[in-house]
Amino acid sequence: MIEHEQEGLITGTLARMLGSKTGLCTDLHYRLLEREVPSGGHVVSGEKADLGRMAAQPNAGSMRAMGKGSTPSQSAVSYLGELVERYQVLAAEPALETASYECLAAEHDMIDPKWLHFYSQTERERLIDCGYGLDAFDKTATRRWIRGQNLLTGDDTYLPVELVLWQSALREQDYPIVPPTTNGLACHETQHQALLCSLYEVIERHAFVETWFTRSVPRQLHVDGMPTENERVVCHLLEYETELEVPIIGCLAHRTEREKPYACFCGGAASTYRSAIEGSLTEVTQLWSWMGTDPTIKTVDPDAITDLEDNLYYYMDPDNANQLEFLLQGPEESLKFDDERSGPENELEWLLDQLAAADVTPIAFDITMPEITETGLTITRVVVPEFLPLVLPSFPPDAHPRLAGRIDTTAPHPYP
Repeated sequence: MIEHEQEGLITGTLARMLGSKTGLCTDLHYRLLEREVPSGGHVVSGEKADLGRMAAQPNAGSMRAMGKGSTPSQSAVSYLGELVERYQVLAAEPALETASYECLAAEHDMIDPKWLHFYSQTERERLIDCGYGLDAFDKTATRRWIRGQNLLTGDDTYLPVELVLWQSALREQDYPIVPPTTNGLACHETQHQALLCSLYEVIERHAFVETWFTRSVPRQLHVDGMPTENERVVCHLLEYETELEVPIIGCLAHRTEREKPYACFCGGAASTYRSAIEGSLTEVTQLWSWMGTDPTIKTVDPDAITDLEDNLYYYMDPDNANQLEFLLQGPEESLKFDDERSGPENELEWLLDQLAAADVTPIAFDITMPEITETGLTITRVVVPEFLPLVLPSFPPDAHPRLAGRIDTTAPHPYP
């Protein structure tokens, strides 16, 4: 029996996702945590249906999902949510606009086109060598666009479809301007909560990518009353320096001895430090559980990592730990970890005010397909063009205005 996170049992409609006949998930696997994991939690994985055939996407077979939470029921629902998110970006087919940026800008309020430049010619040539063909953005060229909503003004606006869905990158002959990613994708029972999850993920990933590739040194937090280490593993809590007054936490976990698998990195953002820290530690619990299932460490080329898995193998090797050391060179600060959990009274309004003050443009897309709507879930995607997306580990977006001229490392990032 699978308990629903809020309603006790998985509802009849949500249960449609389970089963061998019509489900997206054909089986669930509850994983026992490694004893060495310093934080608590539960991890769920599963067997998925043939999403490649269901979504007419032959490349979908390697798509993975995993759930995590403080209880088995939360973990199961988390897994289903992550699975359906990925199904949506593969299978959704909303109405698209085929036009140039200049044509759309004549009729709609569009973002500054400078934020649609990601990779220099040099980086694009490196990506071609690794099998990724990308276009440089050209505001006069015709391409496919998807309509979204500016969350600050309520106005309609458009972004290149590959920033929102995977289909253009996987189906079309023309090259996208950026590789597909799940950055800013979220699933929840209400649109309000889904948008919050999408926004926090975009904010946290941006803070990490900027910190990593510019070698900015975060603060180290020492938190009273929170288990972050034992005799085998220690978790370092890091706070990024950003223009937002939002708790954004990174978590670097590593063994106390130089053994394999050695280290991993995760993060979280929320309206309170408690929620952000708990989120980052939960992510570490999931990732450490996955690491513990593979006793071998792959040898990878750090200059050519084009997925979010080989970079994990790279940092499982303690010989590569020196690339992580700058993260632990910042000032230390103690944080009282009390029981106060309440955030802003209207959290979404508060978060949008933060983004407005930072002069950025959160653009939201509701990509929920009808069959998913019937389960009571909403799938959202948020893109903030002024922020950096989570990118392929060995390929910093060197043409994006946030990083142009600021890149200070060639090491692949460790984020999963």
